[in-house]
Amino acid sequence: GATTAKDSYKNIEYKQVPGSFSNRTIAGRRALSWTGEFKRERDGENWIELATLIYSEKAPGFVLLRTPAADVELLRAGYEALVESVRVP
Repeated sequence: GATTAKDSYKNIEYKQVPGSFSNRTIAGRRALSWTGEFKRERDGENWIELATLIYSEKAPGFVLLRTPAADVELLRAGYEALVESVRVP
């Protein structure tokens, strides 16, 4: 059958990278960033997840990047620039 977007993100062996949690400040707001690792179920490929939660009482922000592990360093600077540009009320 056809592969759906939902199937693309099925994963197994998900784990958060030890020591990857980082408290930070984004535009004056408290934030938490972390990295996860997993293998996709459909092909066993190693993937990385970069995540940042920006706290706000009105509307928290969440930025997520999932990419093949081989590409994460090529995308990290762009991900960080995006995170730093987020403004929440």
